[in-house]
Amino acid sequence: MTMEVSMVVRGKPAQVKIAATRSGACAAAARMNGGTTQIVRTADRTAYVKGDAAYWSAMGPKGKAFGALAADRWIKFAATSTPGKRLSKSCDVANVVGILRSEHETATKGAPGTIDGKPVVTIRKRDRTGTATYYVAAQGPAYLLKVTDPTGPTMTFGSFDKPVNVTAPPANRTIDVSRLGGDSGLGLDA
Repeated sequence: MTMEVSMVVRGKPAQVKIAATRSGACAAAARMNGGTTQIVRTADRTAYVKGDAAYWSAMGPKGKAFGALAADRWIKFAATSTPGKRLSKSCDVANVVGILRSEHETATKGAPGTIDGKPVVTIRKRDRTGTATYYVAAQGPAYLLKVTDPTGPTMTFGSFDKPVNVTAPPANRTIDVSRLGGDSGLGLDA
């Protein structure tokens, strides 16, 4: 499936696009804090990250140094590393759906509607910070198509059950994080 997220991070707009498989492989691109990054996670849960100078600089002095060492190459994180574990959560379809399921306390059925010309059932969920609206396909499989939340991100979902081609970046464009001091050497283990 694919997921697109629009949100505000530290007062600035941010966008994330993710294509993920049930097996946990994914490819993502993000624009936030004036920078861009790409993320690939292969089926063996190895994560690769490539960011531009603005992306790394937004992470503070250690991030800036990290970006300078990486020089626009892919950085490889083992699945057991702290960043690898964090990336795994965002690529895990079940984790994303689980968060959406648990973050609201009450739900009520709303008015029918359409998303991109497709009929949907709306579900309004309320919690301590406000009300989010979930748009679920009314025909065919009951896929979640969109979530809007005035206090949080807007998410759209699509391309269900379509193949996602995820491959590791070429080895000659990849640096293993262990060559850059590992998680703790770069302050990434916090």
